[in-house]
Amino acid sequence: FNNIFIYLTNKLWYDIYIITHSYTRALVLKTTTTVDPMDSLCPRMSVPTTLYVHECLRYVAMCYVFRVEDVIRLFFSHPSVEGISIAAFWDHEIHPNYALMHGYSFTLNEAGKRYQRLLKQDWSTHVTRPLTSGTSFTVRGFQGDYTAVVYYKGKPVQRSTFTLGKADRTVTIDVTSTTTIQLPPIVDPFAPQDVDFATSSLNLQTIGHGTSTSQSQQLQCVSRRSAVSEVGDEKTASVSCNAGEVLTGCSSFSTNNDWQRDGEQVTFSNGKAVCTAFNGYYSSAGVQAEARCCSLRTLQCRYRTAGPSGTGERDEVIIPCADSEYPLGCGTWTFEAESAGTIFTSSFCVGQNDDTVVGVYGFASCCQATPSLHCITMYSEFSGPNVGDRALLTCPSEYSFTLTGCNVHAPNGRGAGAFIEAINGVDTCVAINGFPRFGGENGVQGVAACCRVVV
Repeated sequence: FNNIFIYLTNKLWYDIYIITHSYTRALVLKTTTTVDPMDSLCPRMSVPTTLYVHECLRYVAMCYVFRVEDVIRLFFSHPSVEGISIAAFWDHEIHPNYALMHGYSFTLNEAGKRYQRLLKQDWSTHVTRPLTSGTSFTVRGFQGDYTAVVYYKGKPVQRSTFTLGKADRTVTIDVTSTTTIQLPPIVDPFAPQDVDFATSSLNLQTIGHGTSTSQSQQLQCVSRRSAVSEVGDEKTASVSCNAGEVLTGCSSFSTNNDWQRDGEQVTFSNGKAVCTAFNGYYSSAGVQAEARCCSLRTLQCRYRTAGPSGTGERDEVIIPCADSEYPLGCGTWTFEAESAGTIFTSSFCVGQNDDTVVGVYGFASCCQATPSLHCITMYSEFSGPNVGDRALLTCPSEYSFTLTGCNVHAPNGRGAGAFIEAINGVDTCVAINGFPRFGGENGVQGVAACCRVVV
């Protein structure tokens, strides 16, 4: 454990803040005591105070994983403990093994269910008393805010609120009417909520053009892959198409199936379109870029970009193509690696946000040819829930459709990327899941554009 801070004030009474931080967990305990409240956790240790607390914290952190209920009960039971704060509890903030809830469904795991039971049941006071046996009675309750409701013939007629502190308190409730009252609705904080997401095309612009010089009347596409980038934030890897080809799709992927990557962009070098992959801040392996390179007589593409999106979850940035164009490839990029990936449609590309800080940027390869192209968008089934699980997608075998672009859509964020691979001789869009999924949360899906020439 790194960054363990112990603040001691006053020689007689200690006001102790013990904070452990790692990228996976954080626990804060505040006490005011002359006796270490964690004696029962480390009963056999007889070492100086700093090491003593340090070793106890190591044990406490393990208990957070395996015995969270026991540790919280221990802290709460000590009279010197003023408060317990679990600084992170969602698996999109910390490692899933140390979380209390998972995914955008915010599904409680077993540790979360125990925590909820402590607060809502074990450490809450729920008392029902019939007034036929008397109108005065004593209740031993937990400190906190209370609501008292008086019922007459099974219907509520009076509602009062009060707060119970450390000292005993007498609460008088005057029932002045037997008229039924309307109680406030009870809101379940874990019930699914409908959330509106914002769409925009901020800073929409065309950054360049590309034209195939091939004289072939058949649409032909190949994938070209970059070298592996260095590890580290904003480390890049780039690849471009060969002479006669035009860049229609650009995707990227992490070489160790991790989600810590920033995505991909179409950039220009010496007037030529380049597919560039960007690595992420916490990356532990390199990334690769993959360019989809197509050739066809009169095939030309216009490269457009827009962004950033809004910073709300699943906010979208839209990159439209003209009526005569199809988006043959789409991609998404962000500063912070948190992206829900890319969505293909028949007329525009979508970059979907999962970053509450800066939003995402999107790009589109808007292409056309004479004779005309007919293109469709395809979506795979979702991958499995484990890191490295794949979602596969191929174009329809009828009418000689050709795969022109492929990327990953991760509705719950954290896809590891996508690429095109020949499986059993068929070009296949492969999307990689980069984060473990829990609570019914979906993995990732492959998204692609498939085109054919219409004479």
